[in-house]
Amino acid sequence: MDEGRVFIGAGDGLPDWDVVVGRAFLAAVAAPADARTLAGLGRLADDPGALVEELVGVLPTAAADAAGFALVRFDDDGPGARRVTAVVRGDAALDLRSPGGSRRFDDRGIRPFHLAEFGDVTSLLIRSAAAGLDGPHDGEHVGGPGATARGPVVGWSCDAAHAATDVDEETRARRAPTTDTQLVLPVPVPPAPATPVGGVPAVGADRPAASAFRIGDAPSQPLEGPVYVGRRPSPPRIPGGVAPTLHAVPSALPAVSSTHVELRPVGRTVVVTDLHSRNGTTVIGPSGTRRRLRGGESVVVAPGSRLDIGGTLVEILAVAEDRVREPLTDEGQGT
Repeated sequence: MDEGRVFIGAGDGLPDWDVVVGRAFLAAVAAPADARTLAGLGRLADDPGALVEELVGVLPTAAADAAGFALVRFDDDGPGARRVTAVVRGDAALDLRSPGGSRRFDDRGIRPFHLAEFGDVTSLLIRSAAAGLDGPHDGEHVGGPGATARGPVVGWSCDAAHAATDVDEETRARRAPTTDTQLVLPVPVPPAPATPVGGVPAVGADRPAASAFRIGDAPSQPLEGPVYVGRRPSPPRIPGGVAPTLHAVPSALPAVSSTHVELRPVGRTVVVTDLHSRNGTTVIGPSGTRRRLRGGESVVVAPGSRLDIGGTLVEILAVAEDRVREPLTDEGQGT
């Protein structure tokens, strides 16, 4: 791990985790982990640009009894701290330290996984949820990118040479606030394609998009990366990761915010995030169920779901779907 230290700590009676250290990530899968999962993570270990979507794509998420795991993707957040994107499932619990204190992040029973972003992280622990909150952030050092290990407590901390003993309020205010992003899956995630004999499924840019989207009655488009939809969408002020594609809503009503909603493929799923829009986003499931998202809230959606963004409908489609759908209407829009 660049500018950070990964370690294995003691945890009497706690279950073990199989750990893979990447240049930009740390992954822990309930031991004994599947060899293909470890091989997939190993292939991405030396890539500083490895994306959360790629990493989740090789983790066990499809089966109801899939192994638990914790994944942490690191981004720079100033001297002595990192911004992290965390994904957890099953028994994994993540305890994070920042200048404001410590907090625990677990899956809360959410499937296929629970995802969140945290700023100002100075150290963290991955353990079973049965462990008490927080604990010693120290242990036996694990090597750099590509290193593997097994143990009951997995930790990371910033290098002492880079650690800031004090973070002034102005610096803290410039950093993104902590966002706890709950993901709720309306239907089971379809299993990933079968693994070819003697190989591991490819991930990343070579894998075709699993979903598409359509705004109103416009032609559908494959969802191959993050997409911002709105009246006049603009990219994030603080760039990071893959830049989103911008799609303006044709003849948008004033109720549609300039940058209203994000569509993001994560593994074989689609995550919809309301970008703190003025009038909110309503998710309409394939069966007609409705859920209104809070500002900044995310949800995993199934193909056939529709999004009501200020009176304009956006539909999520499966790429393999070859039947013709009727144009979207405003029947039954959310308020």
